[in-house]
Amino acid sequence: MQRVAAMLMLDIPAVRTLAAAALHSHGLPSGHPGPPPDAAAVHEAVEQVRAGWTAAGVR
Repeated sequence: MQRVAAMLMLDIPAVRTLAAAALHSHGLPSGHPGPPPDAAAVHEAVEQVRAGWTAAGVR
């Protein structure tokens, strides 16, 4: 739960990419313009979020 809260608190584009991908995977509208993020964009977003967690001291 701590990781989810930490991710949501990060104000970086990667969080919006992951949210758009997650909503799309459940068939929900994401509010994200254009097509859903591709696998490479999602992977890059995950790496950016992990870097943000590390910088914030979340393990």
